Amino acid sequence: MTKSWEEIVIEYPVGSVIEGIVEHHAPFGVFLDIGEIDFRGLIQIVDFKDDVIVMEDYPKIGEKVRARIVGHTTDDRKQICLSLKN
Repeated sequence: MTKSWEEIVIEYPVGSVIEGIVEHHAPFGVFLDIGEIDFRGLIQIVDFKDDVIVMEDYPKIGEKVRARIVGHTTDDRKQICLSLKN
């Protein structure tokens, strides 16, 4: 059964850490499959590290990544915003 966005926001609160599999690279960051059918995690470039980052620094597609939840989009994208920074 597909979860609603409201259920996802409750299940994945800001500050918690989740694991996901890198499924797509974009110029602005990477998308993670977090195991939910209709929802994805997004790590934007600014949330990788404090140094300058280039696409070669992105985690590889298929790689498992642990990231901290820093927010949720409030529009129709329905994405969980993630950070690799400590």
